Formats: sequence, structure tokens, C-alpha cells
Amino acid sequence: MDVCAERMNWSSLTSDLQIEILVRLPVKSLMRFKCVEKSWNILFKTPYFVNKRRRHNSENDKGHSLMIFPRPIDFRPPYITLLSCDGGSADEELVQFSSLFPGNRSILKIESYGNCNGVFFLKAFYWNSTNPGQLILWNPTIKQVHLIPPTPSFCDSKYDDSLYGLCAFNDSNNFKVVRLQHDVVVGKPMLFASGAEVYDLSTQSWTPVHHPPPNRIAVHYNPAYTLFVNYVYYWITTVNLFTISNILCFDFCNNQFHELKAPCIAVEHSFENIVGIKGSLGYVLEYNLPSPIQLEIWIMGQNGWVKQYNIGPVEWTCCRRRFWKDVDQVFGGKVGQLLTSYEDQGNSHSESQTYLLNFDTCSWGREYLESITPLST
Repeated sequence: MDVCAERMNWSSLTSDLQIEILVRLPVKSLMRFKCVEKSWNILFKTPYFVNKRRRHNSENDKGHSLMIFPRPIDFRPPYITLLSCDGGSADEELVQFSSLFPGNRSILKIESYGNCNGVFFLKAFYWNSTNPGQLILWNPTIKQVHLIPPTPSFCDSKYDDSLYGLCAFNDSNNFKVVRLQHDVVVGKPMLFASGAEVYDLSTQSWTPVHHPPPNRIAVHYNPAYTLFVNYVYYWITTVNLFTISNILCFDFCNNQFHELKAPCIAVEHSFENIVGIKGSLGYVLEYNLPSPIQLEIWIMGQNGWVKQYNIGPVEWTCCRRRFWKDVDQVFGGKVGQLLTSYEDQGNSHSESQTYLLNFDTCSWGREYLESITPLST
């Protein structure tokens, strides 16, 4: 069949049927096709098409990927591994962070403040620099980067220890970022909130939040342990042993802060985390560190926290376990062996090609669903 005949056959299909076919294509095919038809290029950027394709992948268990962040080693440039495990196979891609940020400055470390709809919110800290760092939004699937400008109230600052969060709005392909400013008092395990601002990708501008956060916030965890669920962003904000942690929340729908209590008290040799589970907020208590590992997983319901899963004990020695496909699988492993996914009872499911070299270089990661969500108009 010649090209003209193929085009005639395609044009004879209804627009709805064409869309049903297109949403099932892999990203690489879509990126090629958008250069063939101008109308397709426009279609692929619409919230309708982006959301339809994301729902199709989610419902059919496709497009699941894991972004793995190794700990910094010596003076080597930081990098990440993009790991796709669809269909029982594992495809990996290494990305140097320097390729995502402007200029030729040496990057000291990268912090991740979460991901929504396949887009990551990252910050680079530079070696020997008075610059507080560069914030970006990054879609690794379509390789688009958006540089977030400094807030007007922060342009002259040389240090930034703010709390950050990310939100995606499905109906418009828009993203928003919240920044919680605070002051640290030496010798006191408290943060004193001094204001908050929200960045809007659609307007590319910062706006002050008029509903202030709590005046005093307990010292927060590393920003890696943060989460976005149903337009609310969460931070675990205490690290004191034998106390119930606070969870600080920011609702992007009304730009207001509130706080939750964790469901249980952390125990000695334990680690706590928050995760998204089937559209709900989940809390994970991981104990008996370093091995064998036991995990308790709680879910926030209408009437409060409910314990949902007990996983383990499992002989893991890696310092980070990451959840996969709504806790249907967990990533972990032993030092010197391949990073492996496990079912919820701790049984081995599949192996990647990423080795856990030693305890100091153990990785942490974030699951994401491949998306063609654009970061530019």
C-alpha cells in the first residue's frame, strides 16, 4: 500500500477513533508524529489528550518508571538512572544533571521536591557558589525543562533552606510550586515560618500566600521524603525519636496550611516515610534497621489512619526501599546485588541492571508515570 493510500485510510477514520489509536502509541512515536501533522502537534499538548493517555497507561499498567538518585560520591558529577520496568523488562537511561541546568557550573547535589504527572521538581546546589540554587521543572519523557525564577522576596539571598512543594492541575496542564520561608534558631529544634509564596507555571510568576502557615514547625526531614496527593502537598516535620510525627500539609486549592498527626510512634532503629497509595495518603514505618526489614503501612481514610499492610521481614541491606505501582511492589535489595522489585509479601518479582555497590552509595528513587505533559505552550 503506498503512502497516499495509507493517508486516505487514516483520514477515513473518525477523529475519536484516531485519538483512541494515538493514545496507545509509545512516546517516541508521538514525538515523531507531531512533526508530520501540525494538528497532531496541537492535539498532543491539549489537557484532554494528555489526561486521556495518562489514564490509559495507568489503567493498563503501562508507562511505570522509576527515577533513581544515587548518593553523591566524592567529586563525581551527580547523575540519575531512569528505569522502566514495563512488560517484565528493564530499560535504563543515565542522565547527567549538568545537562538539565544552565551554564557550566559544577553541581554539588540535587534535591527532589516530588513529581506530578510525570514532571519532576528539582533543585541544584552549586560548588563554591553564593547562589542559593536553581529550581526547575523537568519532564524526562519528552525531555523538556522549565527554569523557575527566584522569588522577588529572595533575589538577594545567598542561602535557601525553604520547604518546597509541587502540584499539577489535570484540567489545564498547569503546575504550581509552593515555597515556605522560615527562620532557623540555633540550638532550637524548631522552624519559625515567615511567609509563603506560590509559583504558577501558566503565568510564570510568584504570588504571596495570604493564609499564613503555623508559626512554629518542628524540624523537617530531608526534602526527599515529601508527597503530593489530591492537590495537597505533605511534609514530615519531626525527627524526634519516641514521639508521634507531625505532617505539615498545604492545600493548593485554597492556598492554606494545616497539620496532621502520624498514626503511630516511631521506634528505635526505624525510618518513616509518606507515600501515595491508590489516590490516598499513606504512612510507612520501617524498622529493625539495617536488616531484616519490617514495614507497616497505614492509609488515611475518612475516619483517620487504618493499618493496611505488613511487609517482611525481608533481608535487605540497602538503606532505601521505594514503593512501586501503588505498593503492589517494593524496590530494595542487598549491597553488592542488583536492585530488585518485590511483591507485597517480600517475594522477588524482577531485577534491574542497577547494582547496589555499597551502603554509602545506596539509592533512593521516585516512581513516575511517563507523560507527555508539556512545560511550554
